[in-house]
Amino acid sequence: MNRILFLDIDGVLNSQTFLAERRFRQAEEDKRRMPKTEAQKKILAKKVNEPIDPKNVEQLNFILDETGAKIVVSSYWRYSHPIEVLENVLRHYGCLHPISDYTPMKSGAESCERGLEIASFLGANEVDRYVILDDVDDFLPVQKRWWVRCNPAFGLRQRDAERAIELLLK
Repeated sequence: MNRILFLDIDGVLNSQTFLAERRFRQAEEDKRRMPKTEAQKKILAKKVNEPIDPKNVEQLNFILDETGAKIVVSSYWRYSHPIEVLENVLRHYGCLHPISDYTPMKSGAESCERGLEIASFLGANEVDRYVILDDVDDFLPVQKRWWVRCNPAFGLRQRDAERAIELLLK
């Protein structure tokens, strides 16, 4: 059975709460460890510094472990992060599963409904079951029953993961 998990990043693998805490911790750390040399600045610039919450990645792993679903990224992150880079970022924060694909990238992404991109992917691929993890309602009416809305204040929580598993295994 071919199961797909359409993954948004902002509001799902990170959250408003996580980002606020991260900004505070980062400001405190920056005060303590200001790089003094050019070499230190280069090392700091190479660190993975994307805003991903490892706790939310644990929930993503739980869904994928339980269902065997494949990750298809539908997030706007796909416009600025090649698959290999985003996969490396997710792995850095504990993701145990590869990214299978991205939804098609339409021109004028900001004005395009994600639902159309998902419909395009579904039309071009054999998919038995799917679920959409997202914090924003940007989907076609027929897709909404497969949408698990994550609260952007918290991101992907256990009850969201359980609902996604239920939909994928129905």
